[in-house]
Amino acid sequence: MSNEELLKLPFGKLLDEFKSRTGMSANKLGAALGVSGSQLSQIRNGTYKDVDGTEDKVRQYIADELEKRARTEFSPPILEFNYVKGARARISGIIEKNKIALLRGDSGTGKTTLLREFNERYANSFVVQAYKGMKKSELVKMICKSSGVDIKNATLSDMVPRVSGKILILDEANKLSGGSLEWLRSLHDKSGMAMIWGGTYEDITEILSRQPELNRRCKKVYMENLTKAELRTLVDSYELAHSELYTNMLWSHFGGVMGLSVEVLRDMKGYVINGVMPDNENVFKTMIELME
Repeated sequence: MSNEELLKLPFGKLLDEFKSRTGMSANKLGAALGVSGSQLSQIRNGTYKDVDGTEDKVRQYIADELEKRARTEFSPPILEFNYVKGARARISGIIEKNKIALLRGDSGTGKTTLLREFNERYANSFVVQAYKGMKKSELVKMICKSSGVDIKNATLSDMVPRVSGKILILDEANKLSGGSLEWLRSLHDKSGMAMIWGGTYEDITEILSRQPELNRRCKKVYMENLTKAELRTLVDSYELAHSELYTNMLWSHFGGVMGLSVEVLRDMKGYVINGVMPDNENVFKTMIELME
């Protein structure tokens, strides 16, 4: 069964097949999304009133996880570009002072990867993955679950002692409302909890333009795009036949946006090593067109 066919299965069968393929239990899947095991069971049984799009979130997570696992056959060397080093150092300095670090950049510049790195580095950190339309109540619920606060009595006063000394890592911060971000600032002010927020440059900048005090309090860190020389280094790492040609093609279409280039290179390498398609200009052009 292909991944596409798998994702069309009824929810219960989808969960069973996903567990069979990955070994990930329903509880672990729920924990990754901030969804309880009982919610997943209710959705499976058709008894859950899914007003917050939980099933769609789970299906999207499974799709992303299956795609990621399908790309693990070839592992290019881990590359360290200068802009990532600079962003990492600046964020480290900000959170050491228990401030709010705002990591901004275009889609595909590696923001999420860097956020995950900080989560792995600090044992006292936890991640909240925001999504479009996420309400403040859901944000509060996820923070309470990660910090051991009873959601039934989740006031700022209850939360402050539990989150003090922790690091909140918020991905896709641009998908939260200005009101939710202001609430997070209040939690930060009262608890002294360090925070790292990641968001796409234009979207998060627009939100902060309407929240002058919040804008002032966030310490900005910018994820730049690759230079052409760095892009060539990235292309070389995939060991394809025409590095210079592919570099020029990627640069012409995407500039230095790393995420889009990596998507094309991964797909191309996967097709080549599995004998699905040849390593040539026409196939690479097709890979690029699929991303546009």
